[in-house]
Amino acid sequence: MSISLESYSLSENNSSDTDSKQENLAFDEFKLIDQLAKSAALHLGQLVNEQKLLSTQGVLKNELKKVTKKELKGASNERVLDAKNKIKTINESDSVLPNKVIKKPVHENKKWFGFGEGEITEEMKLEAELIRLKSFADNTKKRSKDATKELPKYFEVGTFINNHEDYYNRFTNREKKRGNLGDIMEDEKVMNYIDRKSSEIIAADQEKKKALRVRATKKKRH
Repeated sequence: MSISLESYSLSENNSSDTDSKQENLAFDEFKLIDQLAKSAALHLGQLVNEQKLLSTQGVLKNELKKVTKKELKGASNERVLDAKNKIKTINESDSVLPNKVIKKPVHENKKWFGFGEGEITEEMKLEAELIRLKSFADNTKKRSKDATKELPKYFEVGTFINNHEDYYNRFTNREKKRGNLGDIMEDEKVMNYIDRKSSEIIAADQEKKKALRVRATKKKRH
């Protein structure tokens, strides 16, 4: 009994070709289904957006229908009246540009012949503050009680004018220019007193801080 090998090989080749064709067809169908699903999703998104726009337009139309022409006219008239009220009348003689504010002189101290009516600069304030604090810097000299108070509302700072009668007691130009701060810096007694007092204050502060630290550590231990 004889078996033909050629016929067997042909049957095997035919079966493999049919399987590959079926796989290709299935893949093509999957691609088509995927494309259809994507297009359907896009169309659905567009439809949802259009529906939202239509709903908002419908709400706006309903709100506009409620507002009548009379109400619109009344609202416009009220706005015009508000604008008219805000407009300021301008005289032809007045200038459009804002004028500088002119400070009028204060005549509260006529008895003192206009004392302290001029402009008070920062240098004048510093000089007055130094004069006020001289009683603390130099305890050997006594000054009035007003020196411990705040600066007055009206005050002036003057300069020395030499006189021929005070020839031996007059101040030199160098002494005039240095001011109160220069006087304090030139005086050795005052500077030593300030250094001593400042060192005492610093030492007292350090002792207080140490005492507070000791108390804090004791509380933590307990």
